[in-house]
Amino acid sequence: MVSDMIRKITLTLFACLVAAPVVAAGTPELAPPTVLKTNVMVEGETVLLGDLFDITGEAANTVVAYAPEPGRRAVFDANWLARLAQRHGLNWRPKSRYDRVVLERLSTSITGADIKDELRRELARLGYGDDMEIELSNGGVRLDIPVDQPPSIAVSNLSVDERGQRFMATVAAPAGDPRARRIKVAGRIYKVMTVPVPNRNLMPGDIITAEDLNWLRVRAAQVRETTASQARQLVGTEPRRPLRANRPVRMTDVREPLLVHKGDFVTMVYATPTMRLTATGRALSNGSKGDLIQVLNTNSNKTIEAVADGRNRVLVVVAGLLAAN
Repeated sequence: MVSDMIRKITLTLFACLVAAPVVAAGTPELAPPTVLKTNVMVEGETVLLGDLFDITGEAANTVVAYAPEPGRRAVFDANWLARLAQRHGLNWRPKSRYDRVVLERLSTSITGADIKDELRRELARLGYGDDMEIELSNGGVRLDIPVDQPPSIAVSNLSVDERGQRFMATVAAPAGDPRARRIKVAGRIYKVMTVPVPNRNLMPGDIITAEDLNWLRVRAAQVRETTASQARQLVGTEPRRPLRANRPVRMTDVREPLLVHKGDFVTMVYATPTMRLTATGRALSNGSKGDLIQVLNTNSNKTIEAVADGRNRVLVVVAGLLAAN
């Protein structure tokens, strides 16, 4: 009887040893954890499973959503991602409700500057020249188009109010594409002109040369009658007061170079058709060519009026008339 019991125990242990590998072999192994991507950029119109999760193979090319408009973003939250992972058999679960994927669709940006360039070409066809400046009512306007499309622009329905110089137009990009994005733009046209401006800060005593000048495009309405519009009006003059670089210059801001400086000794000339007299004096004020200044006659200690005529030389005025040399 004891031997029968030993035989049963032995058979039971043997059965367990034989069955153990079968159980282990039948247990499915867990797939490795799937890694979630966080910041994603796509080019096309659709979002693939491989765009959101770090996977390979055929499953990675499965379309799971539509991409946002070019240049825009979309956010996929933890709940949506969890359902997506379960549906496709991915070993991923959100660690918190803050898990998400921020996806942006790449684009080519057409800016307000690009739109203004195309508007200039269209206005040129209407007879407008280069002496104009365009200002958009919405300077921050922008069109984002897919990266695989050409960054071309088409302008249509352009109308101009001649009195106020206002315009309206429709802009589409890419040009000729039936699915192109279209926006309406409006703005104003300003007449512009070029004026000479200093290319560096100039101080009194500096003699302005052509090398000291650049040309600046400014709106014609901002140019005063006294503003210098030709380089020859400034070359050879000197500032009456400091001139700032790249700022229009008024003619009252400059003068002929000083020929006589206050306090300097000058030669006073009094001349008639029959005689010529000279004497030494001291200038009581500064004077450019043609300026009427006061001079102290150092011999008689009297103050007389004279006209600056050359470097430290003045022509004496007698009885209200200039004694011509």
